[in-house]
Amino acid sequence: MIDVGQGDSALVIFPDKQTMLIDAGEDWAGQSIINLLGRLGISELDILVASHGHPDHTRGFSAMISRGYATTSTTAYGCEDGLWNGITWCGINPGEVIYNSGGATATCYAVMGHIIGGAYVDPGRNKNARSIVLDIKFGGFDYLTGGDLTGSGHRPDVEDPLGDALAARMVHIDVYKVHHHGSRHSSNLYFLQKIMPEFAMISMGDGNPFGHPTQAVLNRLNDSSVHALRIFQTEKGNGGTASNVTVAQGQIMISTDGVSYSITNEGPGSTVFSYGPYPVDECVWPMFHHDVSNSFETSYTDRQTGAIAWSYATGGLGNTSSTRVNGVSSLQLTSLASRH
Repeated sequence: MIDVGQGDSALVIFPDKQTMLIDAGEDWAGQSIINLLGRLGISELDILVASHGHPDHTRGFSAMISRGYATTSTTAYGCEDGLWNGITWCGINPGEVIYNSGGATATCYAVMGHIIGGAYVDPGRNKNARSIVLDIKFGGFDYLTGGDLTGSGHRPDVEDPLGDALAARMVHIDVYKVHHHGSRHSSNLYFLQKIMPEFAMISMGDGNPFGHPTQAVLNRLNDSSVHALRIFQTEKGNGGTASNVTVAQGQIMISTDGVSYSITNEGPGSTVFSYGPYPVDECVWPMFHHDVSNSFETSYTDRQTGAIAWSYATGGLGNTSSTRVNGVSSLQLTSLASRH
């Protein structure tokens, strides 16, 4: 996750070194993204995804285009077809796989209120409810990202049917990019109980006027029926807090080999931390403690059936410089935030 202040942006590096930028923050955040691309040696982006049409998610794309990181050969996806800054943006449909190579996939689960499996919630004029939801998957690892998707009693509530669709397909979420910067109108408890994320990541700016992340959302993530192990924030924000929150003050990197994953920091001046490796949440659910020791049990309990299993773990997810972890092809994802 890229620290773009009060906005959203994430960079995915797939096993074949193809790159995907999901959202790009405000216009002034473009330089932060460019700085990260420079540190990673990336000169061109292969795929762009604009989750929805709000400026804190899209204006930074202008810098990607003007500086040549996105060109006419870049594939760009948005809620609807359109032409912007010389780039043709293609609409996307639920169930559409926009990336599939090397064992990694990116699948759309919701857009414009349409949800995979046929459910539909009329978004009306609410741009947040139109957000594209993607599941980035590699092996047994799943990362869910959905822009500013609405839920939590807020109408239109797209999260409830999305949660049902994910649960019906037995999609186990390892890391959840918290919708709408931790707004109380998103990440409702029913949805969280359906996706059961091991870890959560929230992008917001210090001193933001919206109270993000809200205490309500942090409480839901820590509800006994959800029990997220740790919550990572790009910045401190201006809202609630919890004992299991880690503030990166920079990028949050995840790296995975499809069997396990790790979460670390990136960027000058960022908080130094390293968590993992943790086994992917595909068939078993790990039982960890909310401390910073990084130690974890070798036995795991399925939180739905109560069955005990043993798991083998190696590797990690983030902006690591190598595309192999312990000799296995890996996927990297980085979130970036720019400071005020």
